[in-house]
Amino acid sequence: MSNTKTANKKPTKAEVIQRVNAILSLLIEGQNRTTILEYAGKKWGVGRSSTDEYISRATKIFRQNAIFDRELEIGRGIQVRQMIIRESLEKKNYMQAICTPSDLDRFLGLYAATQKKVVVKQPPEMSVAELKALQTQLKKKLAA
Repeated sequence: MSNTKTANKKPTKAEVIQRVNAILSLLIEGQNRTTILEYAGKKWGVGRSSTDEYISRATKIFRQNAIFDRELEIGRGIQVRQMIIRESLEKKNYMQAICTPSDLDRFLGLYAATQKKVVVKQPPEMSVAELKALQTQLKKKLAA
């Protein structure tokens, strides 16, 4: 089969899928529209409107891939990490087996924030007594 098509021959559904997948790969590589137009013109002998349609279909695939089931992905993430722990123990890779549970905990968001950030707006002029009172207040907030 030739790389270029005659202007009047319509591609089959399979060819359209192949072309969209090729465009998808080019987009993943970070290629811009101009480069993709040149590629499609040389490879398939198609013009701007056909190429834009392929780009549009590839972009829809990106959008579909962005939609996910959060519970499913969390479950999958847990299963993968449990498998890594099991396989690490079988292979006596204890370092990996030790590190993976903490990764699982981070994945699940089980670690609490470790830093407290306090923002204080200082008035233009404060007496020493006011500064000491503010310092006491800050110590109490940090201790809480």
